[in-house]
Amino acid sequence: MGDAAEAAALNLSPSRVSDVADGFSTPKGPEHRIPEPTECPWAPKPQRRPREISVRRTFRVVMRNVLLIRATYRRPPRRTYWQFILISLRRRYVLLEDDV
Repeated sequence: MGDAAEAAALNLSPSRVSDVADGFSTPKGPEHRIPEPTECPWAPKPQRRPREISVRRTFRVVMRNVLLIRATYRRPPRRTYWQFILISLRRRYVLLEDDV
């Protein structure tokens, strides 16, 4: 296959045929440069020393979590005297129905 046929297959203008032959498909411009090894996303990053966790900070975070749990937890409302009477009447009624 000739250079013109390859350029037509890749939808490239004839001026960029030499770029394809060299293995480059990006335009050559003043802003175009090969990235440094540290700029590559797969390059190893410098490791940062793990930060010391202070007791005060840990205690503050734990206490905030405890307070959040207490704020979100709602106790079910207490039953009133009449609700207890209704429950006991229902139980008696069910027992009476079963006995018959």
